[in-house]
Amino acid sequence: MSIAPTEYPRREIYPRAPLEWVACEFQFPLAPALIQEPAINDVSKAVRVDLPVIRQEEVQTMSLGPAQSSTVADRRYRLLDMKGTRSAVLAGSAIIVETTHYGGYADFRSLIQRVLTSVQTITPIVGIERVGLRYVNEIRLSKQINNVSDWQGWVSNGILQVLDIVGALHPNTLETILRLESKAGMVTVRLASLTGGQVIGNEPLRRRPPLHEGPLFVVDIDSYWVKGDGDFLEFEIESLLKLIDDLHDPVDHIFQSTVTDRFREEMRSR
Repeated sequence: MSIAPTEYPRREIYPRAPLEWVACEFQFPLAPALIQEPAINDVSKAVRVDLPVIRQEEVQTMSLGPAQSSTVADRRYRLLDMKGTRSAVLAGSAIIVETTHYGGYADFRSLIQRVLTSVQTITPIVGIERVGLRYVNEIRLSKQINNVSDWQGWVSNGILQVLDIVGALHPNTLETILRLESKAGMVTVRLASLTGGQVIGNEPLRRRPPLHEGPLFVVDIDSYWVKGDGDFLEFEIESLLKLIDDLHDPVDHIFQSTVTDRFREEMRSR
């Protein structure tokens, strides 16, 4: 299935948009110098106006062998803003820029550019093997949602059409995954009606208050390019930004296609 990259014609900024987390990730072969103290200090100085706080993190990964398994701790550094709502993660084989207070694509793209530029001038990256742009929306309503059927009128009827098969049964969750082709690569869309909680937690970045409980409908859009049998992408800023633009093209269209005009009015209310 393929999708057109055309922008949604009624794009607008909603006061109550359900977008809770946005991330852009670049994966590459191991670059040990990127997580050494000299590089971290230099990158931190370059982006200090945006991300002045430095934290060291360890990510536990499981290594499985024929006789036993072991846990390996991967060191990485997170550069944050003072509010803890935007960050850049520097790892041995990845750079991740993320935010829980999204100020629009132009603002986010500008932060990505500043982070990539700072890395490029400090330590060489051999080549890029994956670029991903991910948007996670948690839709909640002021109206009571008791089961999946109550989302009718709020999210697209096409999504809920599967409920036609349930008969007299009462569904309490719905989950589906679409994998689509785009101009730039692939898009994975995860849709889920959940009974409560949050998909995005309050760590390591702070979510927008308040943290709501109760039923939610998740629209999780992951637009990405992955190296196939061809060459690595060069770590060249303008080319990477153009790829990010192409990955972003279908995101708004997909989200707007999942919700109805009734929900748009809900997003406009303050």
